[in-house]
Amino acid sequence: MTDPARRLVIAYAFPPYSDTSATVAAKRVFERGERVDVIQNAMDEMRSVDEHLEDIAGDLVARRSILETTARFSGWQSIEEWCEEGRAQVETWIAESAAQGELVTGPALPWTSLYSRAHFVASHVLAGLIKLDHPDLHWEVEFSDPCSRDVTGAERYSPAAPGELFDQVRRAVSGAGFMPPDTDNAYVWVEYLGYSLGDEIHFTNQNQADYMIGLIEDPALAERVRQRAHISPHPTLPPAFYHLSDARIAIDPERINIGYFGNVYGTRSLSPLLDGLAVLPLQDRARLMVHIFTSNPEEIVDIVEDKGVADSVRVGPYVPYFDFLALTTQFDLLLAVDAALPATAERNPFLVSKWSDYKGSGRAVWLMEDRTSPLGQSEDPALVLRTPAGHTSAAAQALARLARQGLPAVDPVAVRAG
Repeated sequence: MTDPARRLVIAYAFPPYSDTSATVAAKRVFERGERVDVIQNAMDEMRSVDEHLEDIAGDLVARRSILETTARFSGWQSIEEWCEEGRAQVETWIAESAAQGELVTGPALPWTSLYSRAHFVASHVLAGLIKLDHPDLHWEVEFSDPCSRDVTGAERYSPAAPGELFDQVRRAVSGAGFMPPDTDNAYVWVEYLGYSLGDEIHFTNQNQADYMIGLIEDPALAERVRQRAHISPHPTLPPAFYHLSDARIAIDPERINIGYFGNVYGTRSLSPLLDGLAVLPLQDRARLMVHIFTSNPEEIVDIVEDKGVADSVRVGPYVPYFDFLALTTQFDLLLAVDAALPATAERNPFLVSKWSDYKGSGRAVWLMEDRTSPLGQSEDPALVLRTPAGHTSAAAQALARLARQGLPAVDPVAVRAG
C-alpha cells in the first residue's frame, strides 16, 4: 500500500498546464520530496496542456482534484466558485481518510501541513479558508511576486464583491487581531489573509519581502510577517531534467550563440541588445548569433528586420518546458534581463523568473541588470557578464568584446552550485 500524503497543496495552476506558477508549484513538491494531495483548477480556458510537466512531481502526487471552475486571474465570482468546490473537496478527502484510518493530526485531519502559492491569488483564498476550518494545519504561504502591485509598482486592482466569502475573509483578518485594509481590492485582501493566518510566509527574495511588508498599513501585522518570513528562491531542478528532451537547435560553432527566453516588452526590453548589434561592425556581428524564444515572435521578427540585424538574430516561439531546459544547455551564453526598478520601491523586488532554470543549465549568463535587484546584488559565478539594463552603448561594448575576445571560462559544476 502506498503511503498517504501528509501535505495538502492548493495550487490553482499545476501541471499538466503550461504555466510558470504551475511549474514552480510542481518543483516545490519535488524539492520537498514528500507525498502530497493537490487541489488545482482546470486551466484549459487560459493555458495549454503539457503532459510532460507531470514528470516533475511524478509519484509524489497521491490524490489530485482538478476543479472544473471558471478560470480567471482574479475575478471574485470565479474565486467564490473555486473556494466552494475546493472546500467541499477537502472535507470529502478528510472523510475518506477517516474511513481508511489515516487521520494523523487534530481532531480529524490526514495532513500536517498546507501549502499554497500565488499567482494565482485564488490559491491563497481557498487555503486561508481551509486554515480557518482546520487551525491545526501548518500553512505555508508563498508569494512569487507582490499580488497588489504590478511590475511598474502601480496598484493591481480587482474588486472583491460583497457577500459571504468577502465577509469570511474580512472576519479572518480582524479575528486574528489585525486592522483590515480600507479597500475592496481583492489583491490586497489576499495578501492580508495570508499575512494574518500563515504560519510561514515565503518570498522569492529579501527585496520582495521588504517591499511587500512596507505596503502593510497595520504595524502589528507587518511585524507578524517579518517574524514568519522565509526567503525561498524558485527551485532549480537536477541536471537529469535538462536531458529528458531531445530538442536541439542548429548552432554555428564559429559564432558565439546567445539564448534569450522570455517576453520582449516594457520593463524587460531587448532594445539595447538589438540596437547594440546594429551598431557593431559587420565583421564583429558575423561572430555572434542571438536566439530569441518569445510569446510574440512575429512582432520581434519585424523589429529585427527593421533594425537590420536579421543576419545575427533568430526568433522563435516559446517551447515546451523540458525542451526549454534542454536548449539552455546548448548555448554559449544565456541572457537575463532585470525588470526596471518600480517607482514605489527603493530596491528592485523582482527576481528574473527564468533564473532558477538558467542556473541549472551550467551555462554562463549575461545579466542586463538593475543594480538594486536580487541578481544585481548577487555574486553568483554564472553571472559572467553584466551591463546596465536599458543601456545600449554598454550592450554594444559587451557584444564587441564577445565577438573579439570570446567568453570567459565557466565551471558548470560551480554554476549549478551557485
